[in-house]
Amino acid sequence: VLLSSRHTAPARADAAAALANLSLEPENRVPIVRAGAVPALVDAVASAAAPPEVREHAAGALFGLALHEGNRAAIGVLGAVPPLLAVLAGRDRDHAPRARRDAGMALYHLSLAAVNQSKLACAPGAPRTLLSVASDAAEPAPIRRLALMVVCNVAACAEGRAALMDAGAVATASAILSDDGSRNSELQEWCVAALYAMSRGSPRFRGLARAAGADRPLML
Repeated sequence: VLLSSRHTAPARADAAAALANLSLEPENRVPIVRAGAVPALVDAVASAAAPPEVREHAAGALFGLALHEGNRAAIGVLGAVPPLLAVLAGRDRDHAPRARRDAGMALYHLSLAAVNQSKLACAPGAPRTLLSVASDAAEPAPIRRLALMVVCNVAACAEGRAALMDAGAVATASAILSDDGSRNSELQEWCVAALYAMSRGSPRFRGLARAAGADRPLML
């Protein structure tokens, strides 16, 4: 109730922070979802009018709830994926870096569920958004890594592999691997993981990889 826009910003921020703190305890995660808190948290993350601290705490709460495997499908069905992706992509880049991190972690755990992999594959622009974040050298390395982690999960399903390859994921991952200016070992590891995930059972991958010159950085 306190997350509603009819309450003051401090009350909403405190309510979201309380849920985020409660979600740190594993035994609280399922009861919070069953109590109906997720729609209010999703609305808080999605609202451009919500104060930054409200969105930050709401993203943290969704991250905590997504740690429980049994919650992931329900959170996705309740609409959490698009607003979390929007936060990760940088709508709050200047004033809420923690919100971006928590949104990315929430997306990573949500995308471990097959139903949410499909949602990310089918959401308009979602694969391109993830790849844009991953390839942006101006982004902090941890944010780029989170985007690549989600890409790897999306590539676990056939429609995800197709959507990612349509969005240029093979060329993007190859370019990151080839970039001498960003020799970040974690980014490189996740790029290799993404390429491997896209290669599984995909006749398209070989041609795209050859066109992108993926063999050269992979052999280094």
